[in-house]
Amino acid sequence: MVEDQSAKTQETDAFQVVNVAKGHILLGEAGTELILRMGKAKIVSTPKGGLANVTSGVDLADGTSVPPNSLLIVPLADGRGMETLEDVIVMIKGNYSVK
Repeated sequence: MVEDQSAKTQETDAFQVVNVAKGHILLGEAGTELILRMGKAKIVSTPKGGLANVTSGVDLADGTSVPPNSLLIVPLADGRGMETLEDVIVMIKGNYSVK
């Protein structure tokens, strides 16, 4: 199932495929898992840190390009996520919002 989630808040227990248009910000809550499947985006982080890339074992800082097909985890619900640089498809598990 592919859905456009613009300006919605969603909670999922399984991975959901979500389309996010260029110029939007996808924010995850604590424990949300993200996988960029198509398109380009950059990390949105806070002074406390970025997103955990558990595929490569690194913390992704603000402005870093989101690597495709890597499992990212949002550690805290403090405004972390990704900003889309073009239309993207993201697999998401957990609580998130798109602004």
